[in-house]
Amino acid sequence: MPIFFMDDGNKLIIGGVYKLKGANKPCRVISFNKIQVFYDEWWPHINSWGMTNLKIKHYYTRTSFKFFSEVCEFLKTEPLTDSEFKIHRPDLEMWFIRSEILCWTKCQYLSLIECKEYLRTTLYHFLTKRF
Repeated sequence: MPIFFMDDGNKLIIGGVYKLKGANKPCRVISFNKIQVFYDEWWPHINSWGMTNLKIKHYYTRTSFKFFSEVCEFLKTEPLTDSEFKIHRPDLEMWFIRSEILCWTKCQYLSLIECKEYLRTTLYHFLTKRF
């Protein structure tokens, strides 16, 4: 499992429980990469994590990695159960061929032709880059 240490010394870890500034309940990291963090929230009315029942449909709560790392405070670790791990699969990539370079909200284009040219040159650079 990945562990990432942030500038303030906090660590971001799968199963890490965090207090987010301005939030009145903790959250637990389910998965993350350098772009986004997926997390579960504590539901005090059932005294459990919101995604405890793995047999019903859930929607992930997510935010940008940058934002999460700026507003979180590490509290403790509560590792995913085997069942949670099998459902959420934090060991797999969240997206394939995703890049911070290509973000539809990043640029405003004056025309479709300008947008296509940007994508053509950026995709060429992205796809020919050696990892």
